[in-house]
Amino acid sequence: MKMTAVLPAVAGAAGTLLSVTSAHAAGGITVRSGIAGLAVTMLVLGVARLVARGVRRRRRCGAAGLQYDDSASAAYDAEPDDVDAGLLGIGRTDPGFDEVRFCDGAREMFLRVQKARTERDPAPVAELLTDEMVRVLREEAARQRRNGQSDHRDAVVVRNVDIVEAWQESGKDHVTALIYATHLDYTIDDATGEVVGGNRTVPVKCEELWTFTRSSGDHPWRLADVDLR
Repeated sequence: MKMTAVLPAVAGAAGTLLSVTSAHAAGGITVRSGIAGLAVTMLVLGVARLVARGVRRRRRCGAAGLQYDDSASAAYDAEPDDVDAGLLGIGRTDPGFDEVRFCDGAREMFLRVQKARTERDPAPVAELLTDEMVRVLREEAARQRRNGQSDHRDAVVVRNVDIVEAWQESGKDHVTALIYATHLDYTIDDATGEVVGGNRTVPVKCEELWTFTRSSGDHPWRLADVDLR
C-alpha cells in the first residue's frame, strides 16, 4: 500500500471530525473540537508512520532474493527511525556496509550454525561466534551427549531475513535480524537410532532474533545472541 493512497483517506476523515464545532459531554468530561483535532492529527501521523515502517521493511533485504513474510516482521514492533539511525551510524564508520549483503551473510551463518548444532560440534563455526556463544553451543552439545540424545535440524530453509534493530555502543556495532525459517526438528536416541521427539518428515516454522556484533568499522560480524520467539 502506498502512502499517497492512505493519507488522503485519513485526511478526509480528519476534515470531517474537525468540522464538528459543538462540545460533547462524556462522563462529565467535555471534549471539544480542538482536542478532537489534535487527536486526528496524531492519528494521521501514526498511520503515516506505520506505512513508512512497511515500506522500510520491504526495502530491507528484499533485493536479496529472500521471500518476504509480513507476519514474521510485523510481530516485532521496532521503531524504523531508530533502525535507520543505527544503520546510518554503522555506514559512517564502514562506508562499504550494505544491508542486502549483511542479510545474505546472516542467512549463511544461520544455515552453518544449525548444521553445527545438529552435529554437536561448534568448532567449524567458532570464528563466526562470540566466546559466549561458543560456550553456549558447547554446553548444549555436552548436555545432549549426557542424555544420550541428539537434536536434529535438517532441511533448513530460510524464508526471510529482516533487520529489526541496529545501534552503536562503546566502539561496537550491533545489528539484530529477525530470521524466519522452516526445518525438520526431531530428536534421536543415540543408542537405538529411534526418533524420540519431534517429527523427521513434517517441517516446522521458526522465528528467531539473532544479534550480531563487531568492532565498529570494516570488521567481521559475530553472532552474539539468539532469542527464540
